[in-house]
Amino acid sequence: MSRIPTASRESVPQDQVDSFDTLVASRGSVPDIGPVAIMINSPELATRGEHFRAYFRGDEITLEASVRELAIILTPVSWTASSSGTPTPVLPAQQACQTNWLTTSATRKN
Repeated sequence: MSRIPTASRESVPQDQVDSFDTLVASRGSVPDIGPVAIMINSPELATRGEHFRAYFRGDEITLEASVRELAIILTPVSWTASSSGTPTPVLPAQQACQTNWLTTSATRKN
């Protein structure tokens, strides 16, 4: 049993019911697992998170696909390691990724 109950149209703030309906319609049902299952309790937050995810997964961002995927993979690992109080082993990889991105973006022609 989850600690946070599955969201319903009745359980979300009244001013966010339209956002809830839109999100549920786009997904086909109310998610019951994963981060969106928690965020949908605040439909406006979930909608903004979906836009953020779509931006990083889509073609609008100027980072190379491999760099995007590396950032997506390393971010939760870094958050988990830093929240547990242990040194994070991914910092050198993050630093290399950032250095590579800064170097290539500085030489890239717009």
